Formats: sequence, C-alpha cells, structure tokens
Amino acid sequence: MTKKQQKGYSDSSFWGEVQGREVACGLGFRALLRSSFKSKDTEEWLDIHFTRPVGLVFALLWHRLGVTPNMITILSIFLGVAAGIMFFFTDTLHNVLGIILLMLANFCDSTDGQLATLDLSDANIVAGGANYYKVKRGLSTKYYNNAEDDVVGFYMFANCGNLTSVKLPKTAKKIELYAFNNCKALKECTLPEQLTEVGSYAFTSTALTEINFPSTLNHLNDKSFNKCSNLKTIRFTSSKVPDFDNEPFADCPNIEKVFVPESLVEDYEEQLDLPEEVTFVGEEPTTTAISSLSSSADAVEVARYNAAGQRISRPVKGLNIIKLSNGKVIKHVVR
Repeated sequence: MTKKQQKGYSDSSFWGEVQGREVACGLGFRALLRSSFKSKDTEEWLDIHFTRPVGLVFALLWHRLGVTPNMITILSIFLGVAAGIMFFFTDTLHNVLGIILLMLANFCDSTDGQLATLDLSDANIVAGGANYYKVKRGLSTKYYNNAEDDVVGFYMFANCGNLTSVKLPKTAKKIELYAFNNCKALKECTLPEQLTEVGSYAFTSTALTEINFPSTLNHLNDKSFNKCSNLKTIRFTSSKVPDFDNEPFADCPNIEKVFVPESLVEDYEEQLDLPEEVTFVGEEPTTTAISSLSSSADAVEVARYNAAGQRISRPVKGLNIIKLSNGKVIKHVVR
C-alpha cells in the first residue's frame, strides 16, 4: 500500500482540454475537496458532506468543458429564475421541477471559485499516483506523474486558467519546470519554508504581483518567472545568494523593488542583473522568534514585522511585531 493510499486519497484527477493537450492537476478528489473549503469556521456539516462534494464534481465538469466562473454564475441566475417560475404554479410536478432547478442553481453557485483558490499547506505530495498531464503528438503520448515525494511535479498545475491563489504544502522542497506555467489568473502563491529550488518556466505567464522566497532557497532555474508582467516586488531572505541561472525574471518589465539581506545587496544586484531602474533594498535579518515582549511610552518604532517575521513598511491587518528604539519589542493586532 502506498503512502497516498494509506492517507485515503483517490487517484482520480481532473482533466481539461487546453490547446489540444489534456491537462490535470494530480491531486486526489479528497485533497481537492479539502483545499476548496472556504474555512473550517464557515463550512457547515451539510456543506462539508454534501454541498461541497457535489459542487466539486460540478466544478471538475465545468473545468473539463472549459466553462468559466462568470458563465457558471450567469447559469445559476437563470436556473434560479426558472425555479421561481416553477413555484408560481400550484401543482406537484411544477413544484418538484422548481426544487430540482433550485438545487442545480445552488450547486452551480457553490462551484463558483471552488477551484480558484487552493490551500494545500497541510497536504502531502507523494510519488506515483495517477497521471496528471499528458501530451499527444501524433501516435505518441508523453505522460507525467510525480516522481518524488514533496516535489511539485512537472506541469502539475499548468494551464489551470481559473487558479488565482495557492498555498503550497509546507513540506514541499522543490517546484519542477512548468509547474504553474500559463496560470494567467494566479496572483498569489505562498511558498513553503522548506523550498530549495524553483524549476525553469515554473511560473511563466502568471499574474503574480509579489513573491517572497524562504531562507532555504538555493537555486532559481532558467526563466523560472518568465513573462510575469504584473510582478512588482521580490523578497529574498537567504543569507547566501542563491544560484541564478539564465534570467530567472526575464520579460518582467514592471519589477520595482527587490528586498534582500542588508549585507548582501551588492551581491544580489550583481547576480540577478536586473534593469537599472529596479531598486534593491537592504533589510535586517528577520526572525520569527521574538525573545522579549513589552511596551514603552517613551520609545519610538524603528522596525515592524508581520507574524511570519518578515519586515514590513507599514501596518498590515493581523499581528504586527514592533521593534522599539529602546531595544524592546511589542505585539499589536491591526483589525
């Protein structure tokens, strides 16, 4: 029995035709279902065990047919109106049809955005399982599946056009080439603390605006963030400059700032070789372990960090950790 089967994951994948190629995200149905929940606090028992599973089946069907979220929303509106018309009649048949139409409208509505945001932070990626990507060329077919544990595999999310946000598994250590290639709606990607390498063209043609690399990063491959035209801010926290292959940020014309450890500004600037208008900003080493917490009326703020220990320039929603001029540190929650 494989590790995947022990966890109860199905080998089913979702497929869709994209430019003549069949694409699938190589995740089991249960893993996809868990990742599509809004939150544990807002999902009711009926949502978890009925509405969301059925909604996910619909979402996979829409994905395969190439139906967009906006089209689903319009369809659910028409179904709701049709249900209302059915309820106008008093006979049983029309009322039953109204109930069915209302249920279909509800299921369609529940799929809106269900595959747009994936939180995989508590999931595990394991080797093997079903093929999640294949390319047909004439009579030959090339299949891809995960070859290593804790590795986001080749083409794993490629061409998932409705994906807007993803939190990768905490244990993921590598992102292979083309993993998120052509995910044109992808605006946010939370990289795990264990990540060491990002493959070539992994995030080509995405809508990322900001990317924060963990301190464990040691290698960015050739054009790993190629053609990310919305990318403006990059943050490196590695105390040693990673290996940068040929132009990892090629054709990213709107990069404004690159934040790096203060003592390595020149090294990062030389190795990345970005356009002259890009500003490199040195930061003090960040820490997630604050040893002393207190308050002082006389001291002034000299630095501010978020809950992850990353330095920020202004207050952000949630926990803010403030370093004062007297050396003390205070916590402040911004609501």
